[in-house]
Amino acid sequence: MSLKAASDPGTVVELTVIIYGSSSRDPADWAERFPGNGWDQRRLELQLRPRIPLHAMGSLESKTKWMDAFLISIAPDAKHSRNWRCEFCKIFARENVWQMISWLHLPQPKFTAYVHNMCNAKIGDCAVCLEGLGEILAAQSGAPKSKPRPEMTVPDGFLFPMSATCAVCHNEDIASRKNLMQCGKCKVIRSCSGQCQRDDWKRHKNFCKTVADVKWVWNN
Repeated sequence: MSLKAASDPGTVVELTVIIYGSSSRDPADWAERFPGNGWDQRRLELQLRPRIPLHAMGSLESKTKWMDAFLISIAPDAKHSRNWRCEFCKIFARENVWQMISWLHLPQPKFTAYVHNMCNAKIGDCAVCLEGLGEILAAQSGAPKSKPRPEMTVPDGFLFPMSATCAVCHNEDIASRKNLMQCGKCKVIRSCSGQCQRDDWKRHKNFCKTVADVKWVWNN
Protein backbone atom coordinates (compact mmCIF):
# COMPACT_ATOMS: atom_id res chain seq x y z
CA MET A 1 0.00 0.00 0.00
CA SER A 2 1.37 3.41 -0.92
CA LEU A 3 2.63 5.64 1.86
CA LYS A 4 1.84 8.77 -0.14
CA ALA A 5 -0.94 10.92 1.24
CA ALA A 6 -1.37 12.74 -2.07
CA SER A 7 -3.34 15.97 -1.53
CA ASP A 8 -5.68 14.68 1.19
CA PRO A 9 -5.08 15.65 4.84
CA GLY A 10 -5.66 12.18 6.29
CA THR A 11 -5.50 11.44 10.01
CA VAL A 12 -2.46 11.87 12.25
CA VAL A 13 -1.37 8.86 14.30
CA GLU A 14 0.23 9.37 17.71
CA LEU A 15 3.09 6.94 17.18
CA THR A 16 5.56 6.18 19.97
CA VAL A 17 8.69 4.19 19.11
CA ILE A 18 10.98 3.14 21.97
CA ILE A 19 14.32 1.65 20.94
CA TYR A 20 16.21 -0.43 23.52
CA GLY A 21 19.86 -1.41 23.48
CA SER A 22 23.04 -1.13 25.50
CA SER A 23 26.52 0.31 25.60
CA SER A 24 29.89 -1.33 26.24
CA ARG A 25 29.85 0.50 29.59
CA ASP A 26 26.64 -1.12 30.87
CA PRO A 27 26.96 -3.51 33.83
CA ALA A 28 26.61 -7.23 33.32
CA ASP A 29 24.61 -7.65 36.53
CA TRP A 30 20.89 -7.94 35.70
CA ALA A 31 19.66 -5.84 38.65
CA GLU A 32 21.99 -2.97 37.72
CA ARG A 33 21.31 -3.21 34.02
CA PHE A 34 17.52 -3.27 34.36
CA PRO A 35 16.67 -1.23 37.48
CA GLY A 36 13.17 -0.74 38.87
CA ASN A 37 10.48 -2.36 36.74
CA GLY A 38 12.97 -3.59 34.16
CA TRP A 39 12.05 -1.03 31.51
CA ASP A 40 14.18 1.83 32.87
CA GLN A 41 17.18 1.12 30.70
CA ARG A 42 19.24 2.68 27.94
CA ARG A 43 16.87 3.69 25.17
CA LEU A 44 15.69 6.18 22.58
CA GLU A 45 12.10 7.43 22.79
CA LEU A 46 10.62 8.81 19.59
CA GLN A 47 7.34 10.62 19.12
CA LEU A 48 6.32 10.42 15.47
CA ARG A 49 3.24 11.88 13.82
CA PRO A 50 2.69 10.13 10.50
CA ARG A 51 -0.52 10.85 8.65
CA ILE A 52 -2.69 8.00 7.36
CA PRO A 53 -4.17 9.16 4.05
CA LEU A 54 -7.92 9.18 3.55
CA HIS A 55 -7.82 6.31 1.07
CA ALA A 56 -6.42 4.07 3.84
CA MET A 57 -8.93 5.13 6.51
CA GLY A 58 -11.84 3.01 5.30
CA SER A 59 -11.34 0.10 7.68
CA LEU A 60 -9.13 -1.09 10.53
CA GLU A 61 -7.55 -3.56 8.11
CA SER A 62 -6.56 -0.83 5.65
CA LYS A 63 -5.21 1.39 8.45
CA THR A 64 -3.18 -1.52 9.80
CA LYS A 65 -1.75 -2.32 6.36
CA TRP A 66 -0.71 1.30 5.90
CA MET A 67 0.93 1.42 9.33
CA ASP A 68 2.77 -1.85 8.70
CA ALA A 69 4.18 -0.42 5.46
CA PHE A 70 5.21 2.78 7.21
CA LEU A 71 7.01 0.91 10.00
CA ILE A 72 8.89 -1.23 7.49
CA SER A 73 9.97 1.91 5.65
CA ILE A 74 11.42 3.52 8.80
CA ALA A 75 13.21 0.41 10.11
CA PRO A 76 16.66 1.70 9.02
CA ASP A 77 16.06 4.98 10.88
CA ALA A 78 15.35 3.13 14.11
CA LYS A 79 18.19 0.65 13.70
CA HIS A 80 21.03 2.96 12.68
CA SER A 81 20.45 5.60 15.34
CA ARG A 82 23.35 4.87 17.71
CA ASN A 83 26.30 2.55 18.27
CA TRP A 84 23.92 0.04 19.81
CA ARG A 85 25.04 -3.12 21.55
CA CYS A 86 22.65 -5.99 22.26
CA GLU A 87 20.00 -5.12 24.83
CA PHE A 88 21.02 -8.08 27.00
CA CYS A 89 24.78 -8.39 26.46
CA LYS A 90 27.69 -6.33 25.13
CA ILE A 91 27.95 -7.82 21.65
CA PHE A 92 27.28 -5.37 18.82
CA ALA A 93 23.63 -5.54 17.81
CA ARG A 94 22.78 -6.76 14.31
CA GLU A 95 19.11 -7.63 14.58
CA ASN A 96 16.04 -5.59 15.50
CA VAL A 97 12.87 -7.15 16.87
CA TRP A 98 9.70 -5.04 16.92
CA GLN A 99 6.86 -5.58 19.39
CA MET A 100 3.76 -3.50 18.76
CA ILE A 101 0.53 -2.40 20.41
CA SER A 102 -2.14 -0.80 18.25
CA TRP A 103 -5.02 1.51 19.02
CA LEU A 104 -5.74 2.41 15.40
CA HIS A 105 -9.46 1.85 16.00
CA LEU A 106 -9.71 4.94 18.22
CA PRO A 107 -10.98 8.29 16.86
CA GLN A 108 -7.48 9.57 17.61
CA PRO A 109 -5.37 6.62 16.42
CA LYS A 110 -2.42 5.63 18.59
CA PHE A 111 0.34 3.09 18.15
CA THR A 112 3.34 2.02 20.23
CA ALA A 113 6.34 0.03 19.01
CA TYR A 114 9.13 -1.39 21.15
CA VAL A 115 12.32 -2.06 19.20
CA HIS A 116 14.91 -4.40 20.68
CA ASN A 117 18.52 -4.33 19.48
CA MET A 118 19.75 -7.92 19.56
CA CYS A 119 22.89 -9.91 18.87
CA ASN A 120 20.81 -12.98 18.00
CA ALA A 121 17.04 -12.98 18.41
CA LYS A 122 16.50 -16.63 17.53
CA ILE A 123 18.88 -18.70 19.67
CA GLY A 124 20.92 -18.27 22.83
CA ASP A 125 20.49 -16.62 26.21
CA CYS A 126 19.59 -13.22 24.77
CA ALA A 127 16.77 -14.74 22.72
CA VAL A 128 15.42 -16.34 25.90
CA CYS A 129 15.52 -12.95 27.66
CA LEU A 130 13.62 -11.38 24.78
CA GLU A 131 10.93 -14.03 24.98
CA GLY A 132 10.52 -13.20 28.66
CA LEU A 133 9.95 -9.55 27.77
CA GLY A 134 7.25 -10.64 25.35
CA GLU A 135 5.41 -12.32 28.20
CA ILE A 136 5.69 -9.17 30.35
CA LEU A 137 4.39 -6.97 27.55
CA ALA A 138 1.44 -9.29 26.96
CA ALA A 139 0.57 -9.25 30.67
CA GLN A 140 0.76 -5.46 30.87
CA SER A 141 -1.24 -4.80 27.72
CA GLY A 142 -3.79 -7.57 28.13
CA ALA A 143 -2.93 -8.79 24.64
CA PRO A 144 -2.25 -12.42 23.72
CA LYS A 145 1.35 -13.51 24.23
CA SER A 146 3.40 -12.47 21.23
CA LYS A 147 6.14 -14.44 19.53
CA PRO A 148 9.10 -12.07 19.55
CA ARG A 149 11.58 -14.57 18.15
CA PRO A 150 11.80 -14.02 14.38
CA GLU A 151 10.66 -16.90 12.21
CA MET A 152 12.49 -15.76 9.07
CA THR A 153 14.91 -18.10 7.38
CA VAL A 154 18.34 -16.73 6.50
CA PRO A 155 21.25 -18.50 4.77
CA ASP A 156 23.91 -20.09 6.97
CA GLY A 157 26.62 -17.62 7.83
CA PHE A 158 24.52 -14.57 6.87
CA LEU A 159 25.00 -11.52 9.08
CA PHE A 160 22.65 -8.56 9.25
CA PRO A 161 24.35 -5.14 9.21
CA MET A 162 25.52 -3.83 12.56
CA SER A 163 23.24 -1.21 14.10
CA ALA A 164 26.39 0.81 14.81
CA THR A 165 27.20 1.31 11.12
CA CYS A 166 26.19 3.84 8.48
CA ALA A 167 22.54 3.33 7.54
CA VAL A 168 23.41 3.23 3.85
CA CYS A 169 26.79 1.59 3.16
CA HIS A 170 27.02 -0.47 6.41
CA ASN A 171 30.80 -0.05 6.53
CA GLU A 172 31.97 -1.88 9.65
CA ASP A 173 35.49 -0.44 9.71
CA ILE A 174 36.09 1.22 13.06
CA ALA A 175 37.28 4.40 11.34
CA SER A 176 33.89 4.70 9.67
CA ARG A 177 31.88 3.84 12.77
CA LYS A 178 33.74 6.42 14.87
CA ASN A 179 32.91 9.26 12.47
CA LEU A 180 29.21 8.85 11.73
CA MET A 181 27.00 11.93 11.41
CA GLN A 182 23.41 12.21 12.60
CA CYS A 183 20.80 13.77 10.35
CA GLY A 184 20.84 17.49 11.06
CA LYS A 185 17.05 17.69 11.08
CA CYS A 186 15.70 14.66 12.96
CA LYS A 187 18.87 13.94 14.99
CA VAL A 188 18.26 10.21 14.70
CA ILE A 189 19.64 8.32 11.71
CA ARG A 190 23.42 8.19 11.19
CA SER A 191 25.48 8.04 8.01
CA CYS A 192 29.15 8.27 7.16
CA SER A 193 29.09 10.89 4.41
CA GLY A 194 27.07 13.47 2.56
CA GLN A 195 26.87 11.08 -0.37
CA CYS A 196 25.26 8.36 1.75
CA GLN A 197 22.81 10.94 3.14
CA ARG A 198 21.83 12.01 -0.38
CA ASP A 199 21.49 8.43 -1.56
CA ASP A 200 19.07 7.68 1.30
CA TRP A 201 17.10 10.93 1.39
CA LYS A 202 14.20 9.79 -0.79
CA ARG A 203 13.45 7.03 1.73
CA HIS A 204 14.53 8.83 4.91
CA LYS A 205 12.41 11.96 4.37
CA ASN A 206 9.23 9.94 5.04
CA PHE A 207 10.55 9.38 8.57
CA CYS A 208 12.28 12.72 9.06
CA LYS A 209 9.18 14.84 8.45
CA THR A 210 7.14 12.92 11.05
CA VAL A 211 9.54 13.39 14.01
CA ALA A 212 7.86 15.43 16.77
CA ASP A 213 10.19 14.65 19.67
CA VAL A 214 13.45 12.80 20.34
CA LYS A 215 14.42 11.78 23.87
CA TRP A 216 17.64 9.93 24.61
CA VAL A 217 18.06 8.04 27.87
CA TRP A 218 21.81 7.59 27.59
CA ASN A 219 23.20 9.05 30.77
CA ASN A 220 26.27 6.97 31.58
